[in-house]
Amino acid sequence: MANLVKPFLLTALLALSGASYGQSLEIVLTQTEDEPGSLILTAIADSTGQMIRYDITAAQMDTTRILLEGLPKGRVKIYTFQDCNGNYHLDTDAEGTPTERCADARTELLSGKNTVQIPLRTIPRKKQE
Repeated sequence: MANLVKPFLLTALLALSGASYGQSLEIVLTQTEDEPGSLILTAIADSTGQMIRYDITAAQMDTTRILLEGLPKGRVKIYTFQDCNGNYHLDTDAEGTPTERCADARTELLSGKNTVQIPLRTIPRKKQE
């Protein structure tokens, strides 16, 4: 009897574990620069602090859509910036203020397809005193 139960339990366990990573997230990045460059994006699981996805996509005029699939359920942090000079690094000024358009957001991943819209922005430089 125990031999009959083990395959059933194993199948059920695999099905449940697979379901927790079946979420997709469409990220709509708006207000991108009119100059060429890449959009670099990192998604981090809130619960563990682990990076769950990294993506580099060519920037489109004004709006770019990125689809991430196979993500776990739960809250995620998204960090993104437009890399206009191709160095794969968020450039900053001497005070550490980003000089490239960037944004961050948090969203809850539920079952199925999720969508979040993130406007990129220019961070104002600190005023000199």
